[in-house]
Amino acid sequence: MAEAAGFVGWGGAVLSDTVSRVLPSKPFTTPMPAVTPPCMSAADVVRILRRACEDLGGQKRWAEAAELSPQYVNDVLAGRKAPGELMCLALGLERVVTYRRRGS
Repeated sequence: MAEAAGFVGWGGAVLSDTVSRVLPSKPFTTPMPAVTPPCMSAADVVRILRRACEDLGGQKRWAEAAELSPQYVNDVLAGRKAPGELMCLALGLERVVTYRRRGS
């Protein structure tokens, strides 16, 4: 797999050159915890997105930087939609689905 040129976000995610020109070299001023919990809830992702938007000056600016629609960002923040792969990439996250036996 060829390495893409661009900005490396949290978790080593490589973002496009367009995003790298708009996002600061350290994605957001709010520090991430020293140890990121292995699993996060949807509410945790929304909190991370909300902080990211605040750090960049608002939902619209963050959406433009991440090459996502402002409406989609607003829908995720309002709980109407789940964060997709591109949003997770821009936040330096990955979506992982797990299953386990009942009663475990």
